Amino acid sequence: MMKKTMNIVLTGDANYVYPLGVLMVSVMENLNPDYRARFFLFVSDFDDAAKAQLNKLHDKYDCDIIYYDMTQYLHLFSAIDVSTFRLGYISLATYYRLLMMKILPDDVDKCFYIDGDMICGGDLSKIYEQNTDNILASVVVEILAMTNRDTTLGHLLEWDEFKPLAENRVPYFNAGFLLINIRRAKELKLFDAAFEFLRAHPNPPYADQDTLNAIIGQKYPDEILFLPPEYNVFCDIDYSRKYNAPTYTRAQIRRAFRHPVIYHYAGGNKPWINSAVRHFYRVWWKYAKKSPWARELFARPRGFNVKSIRLFNAVEIIKIITSADTQKIMLMGFIPLWSRQRTYNITRYKLFNLIPLMKVIHDYHD
Repeated sequence: MMKKTMNIVLTGDANYVYPLGVLMVSVMENLNPDYRARFFLFVSDFDDAAKAQLNKLHDKYDCDIIYYDMTQYLHLFSAIDVSTFRLGYISLATYYRLLMMKILPDDVDKCFYIDGDMICGGDLSKIYEQNTDNILASVVVEILAMTNRDTTLGHLLEWDEFKPLAENRVPYFNAGFLLINIRRAKELKLFDAAFEFLRAHPNPPYADQDTLNAIIGQKYPDEILFLPPEYNVFCDIDYSRKYNAPTYTRAQIRRAFRHPVIYHYAGGNKPWINSAVRHFYRVWWKYAKKSPWARELFARPRGFNVKSIRLFNAVEIIKIITSADTQKIMLMGFIPLWSRQRTYNITRYKLFNLIPLMKVIHDYHD
């Protein structure tokens, strides 16, 4: 039986070789066996060595990896000043996703876009099949931005393109995870519409996210499918807070945090760089362990904070090792004395790293 194809666009530069690879592993580990993934990588600064690393995925998974060199398209983005981006950790590569509405081959009728700082924890085929001809895009409402709409999105409320948002008729979505009807987007000439918007509003603070909301969400609200919030769970926010996202109930948001499908490591803290991610740090490393580069990734420093208490400034009596979800106290620097480990919504405390002392379940109620 011939497998169906799932199209996925990823973007990045040389700094994202391994994060993109781990994301691809997570997609394929959870993919319906009736499907095979076809990845379109819109990348810059990828040399042959970088491609060779990602091509190791062929040894384990049935997939296609197609590279698009973004250097040939950079002239299209020459008017964009990255120094004006409100989020200092993003680069010009964030705009590459707009090209999916222009340069993908004609046999691509629909396509996911997934940010490189995400992990897929579930099968995407269900929502892929939901995207029918009358749906332009499937998206997730940006709950943090909508909660702080007047400040976070205040720059948009005076623009004509965002009148539906200003009148509370159409919410703002996060552009990190999208399913786009490519055929419909080409019919509507949405790539051209994106640059018409950017000419009218050069360098919007949230870059391509503002752009996509203007040309898709605000302009064609009747062709938008709002996905459940578990398809874009931010890993660095406090889910015990009350969020004002009109598309979702508070119970839906809490449930999404307990059972994410897409983990979004948005923000400056990335699990492959440091351990300061608030939630789900270990999920990224779970898939890193399954990747062809596990040995190399686990050998890298991972941002653990180490403190020592020494006798006479020489003999190490106590060593305290702390990460986002783990703390260990070692006697004489190597004897396990006490540990705390958080996994999802459970924190476990152990004596000598063996004897359970206490288990705390972090549940969320309305």
